[in-house]
Amino acid sequence: MIYWPCALQGLAFLLSTEYHLYMQQKITRALNRYSPLLYLFAISSFITGFCFTFLQFLPDIQNTLLFKYGVFFDLKLWAIILLIGMSVLLLGLATGTNVLIRIGSFSGFMLWLFVSITYTIHHFYYALIISALLHVLAHGFIYLRSSQKRLDEL
Repeated sequence: MIYWPCALQGLAFLLSTEYHLYMQQKITRALNRYSPLLYLFAISSFITGFCFTFLQFLPDIQNTLLFKYGVFFDLKLWAIILLIGMSVLLLGLATGTNVLIRIGSFSGFMLWLFVSITYTIHHFYYALIISALLHVLAHGFIYLRSSQKRLDEL
């Protein structure tokens, strides 16, 4: 048996303005944080940049598709820029600085877009979908999210 005055009080609370403000604050707080998956994409890009910068002599690196077919650009320069960009992005994510987040995510977006173009030219669609496009989407989302925060602050 339901005690109707308590049920009506609960229904009144759900329909009240305080509940809506409470839920709006919770949703806003949740949307202002970055997903842990985006941190994983930033860390994996950092590791990729580190390996292609300092460990190019290893056969594991030399047998990758990017090392073999990335002849349109200097792979060492690409890796150094990726390493620096992801360092800036991770520093920005750790400190919450939107300028650093935008710089790092834009550099990651452009570098992985260039890799996706390379994979598309050589018809490596599996590597394109699994690796490059996921990084392009993740870094693009981080960039758009940090730009949205900047617009909200104005």
